[in-house]
Amino acid sequence: MSDIPGFHDMLRHQLENARIACFAKRPMKVFSGAEVRTSIITGRRSDGEVSSPLMTSDFIRFNESDRESRLRSISYSPADPHVLTDRIGGERSDSYALLPKVGNDRIESILSHWGESPHQLKGFVVDVDEAESQLYYRRGNDYWLSAMVDPLYDATTIKELHFDSELHRNLAFLSVHSSLFYLYWMVYGDQFHLNKRMVRRFPAPSVETIQSHEKEIDQKKGKLWTQVKQAFDPNVNQFKMQPVKPVLDEVDELLGEMHKLNDELVEYAKEYQEDYRMGF
Repeated sequence: MSDIPGFHDMLRHQLENARIACFAKRPMKVFSGAEVRTSIITGRRSDGEVSSPLMTSDFIRFNESDRESRLRSISYSPADPHVLTDRIGGERSDSYALLPKVGNDRIESILSHWGESPHQLKGFVVDVDEAESQLYYRRGNDYWLSAMVDPLYDATTIKELHFDSELHRNLAFLSVHSSLFYLYWMVYGDQFHLNKRMVRRFPAPSVETIQSHEKEIDQKKGKLWTQVKQAFDPNVNQFKMQPVKPVLDEVDELLGEMHKLNDELVEYAKEYQEDYRMGF
C-alpha cells in the first residue's frame, strides 16, 4: 500500500498555503487526450518545521460550455478536519486516511455534521455466516452508483456486504443510491471505485432513529428497487438511472431527516452535479 498519509504530511510540512485543485476526467478532461484524474497542487515552499493546513477544491467537473468559468472560479476549503479514517474526522491513521475534496461551505457543513455522528453502516455489517440480508453493489461507477437487493447480473465487479438485519440492509440500499452518498463518494473517492471500506464508513443514524423510521425505509426500499430493476438493461448490464432521480430525491429527503441535516444541505446534495449526471 502506498503511504498516502505520509504524502499528506509531507505536503503539510513542505508547503505553506497549500491548495489542491481536484479535477474529474468526465465529461471533459483538463488535458486533452489524458485519461487521468488530475490534481494541481500549489503553495509556497516552507522550511518544514511547522505543519500547515491543506486546502482542497471540490471534485471539479466541467464541459465545453462551462470549462472557462469553472476553471476561473475554483474555491478551496480546509480539508484536514474532515479526513476519512475509521470515520469522518477520526484520528489519523498510518494506513487509511482519505483527504476530502471540499471546496465550499456547504460540503464543509455536511462533513462537519457527519463528523459528529458516532454511527456508521459498518456497525450493521456482519460475517456471512451471521448475515440475515445481503447488499450487492457495482465496484466501478461514474455518474450513478448502483446497489441491488438481489444481483441482477453476475460479474467479478459485483461485490456484496452482509448485514445483521433486513432493515439495516434496506437502509444501506437507500444510502448507496442517494445523492448524499454520491456526494460523500465524490468527496472521498476517485470517480470510479466503490469499495467496502467506503460503504462501511458512511455515517448512519442511531439505531433508535432507524427503528422509528422502519415503515418509511421499507416503503422507499420497495419503490426504489422496483424502479432500479426497470432501469436495468440486461443487454449491456447497465442501469439507466436518470428516470429514477425523482425517487432518489425522496430517498434523500428521508435520509436527510434521519441524519438531522437541514433542508438547505439536503437540497444541495440532491442538486450536486445534477447538470452533468442527468446527461449520462
